[in-house]
Amino acid sequence: MKNGNVELVPNSVPVEVRGERKVEALVVKNKKTGEEKVLEVDGVFVEMGYVTKTEFLKGFVELNDKGEIIVDRMCQTSRRGVFAAGDVTEMPHKQAVIAAGMGACAALSAYAYIMERRGKKVYSVADWKHIDVGDKKKKGPGGLVLKLS
Repeated sequence: MKNGNVELVPNSVPVEVRGERKVEALVVKNKKTGEEKVLEVDGVFVEMGYVTKTEFLKGFVELNDKGEIIVDRMCQTSRRGVFAAGDVTEMPHKQAVIAAGMGACAALSAYAYIMERRGKKVYSVADWKHIDVGDKKKKGPGGLVLKLS
């Protein structure tokens, strides 16, 4: 706001995006007065609000004061064998790509948990130091090789 390029428009909702080939303006309507105002803008970012639907988990897993599920870095909740990912967790960045990454982590963690329950151990190794990625001194295509055992 110090730079003079931010204008607060409280109690307002967007009603129209204007522009020929690109965004040129945003029309907002004041919810209290009904007055419409045209803001000259170069772009619009849409954020859908959300309400965390976790009431049914109260007392089953630990929730924070916003009702978000508390997880560790492996997406494990406070209850062993229960995993959570995405917007229902305490992750501050509510983005689809982050939720997808968390979903992959939760799935791998759940798989490891199930294998452990079956008496098998699953190892995840993230040691990339030994991998040759296209060394020009060596013959061959180079590249990345991943071995799972």
